[in-house]
Amino acid sequence: ADAQPIVLEGLKSVLRRAKSFRVVAQCTTSEQTLRAVRKHRPDILVLDIHISPKSGFEILRSIVRAKLATRSVVFTALLNARQTLELIRLGASGAVLKEAEPKLLLQCLRRVGAGENCLEPGSRVSAVQPSQRRQTAIGRTYENLTQRQRQIVGMVAKGLRNNEIARKLSIAEGTVQ
Repeated sequence: ADAQPIVLEGLKSVLRRAKSFRVVAQCTTSEQTLRAVRKHRPDILVLDIHISPKSGFEILRSIVRAKLATRSVVFTALLNARQTLELIRLGASGAVLKEAEPKLLLQCLRRVGAGENCLEPGSRVSAVQPSQRRQTAIGRTYENLTQRQRQIVGMVAKGLRNNEIARKLSIAEGTVQ
């Protein structure tokens, strides 16, 4: 799902060449995307958070509310730390910047298809991998977190709710928030 048809064609081409993926729908609006996810129940949804008229965040919220098993990988040009944390909170399984090499997107999709996440900055197959020219905001933010904060972010990325995390770590829910 992307507002730009040329991006959709490029994605479809990359996925076809990989031969391990099948495209079941292409959508240019948030409404089309939600209808397609409900109809086709894809294993993975690749979407740009800047799709309209609703944002990709609203699409993710709708998927969570409907308790759909579709995992999501955000494919976008720009992703700041606040947005990345929101994606984690909403259960996104991965994020890849549009400046990335196609092989990075494919690696991320394979990881997500295998039940893993690819949102960790600094990992071997980093979802939000900084280019040599600049470091993304999420990388700087993650590096500044304490070990406990990283532990909490990891639990959020696994889909645990604040109250569950608080119980597991024996801390107040407000501390988790």
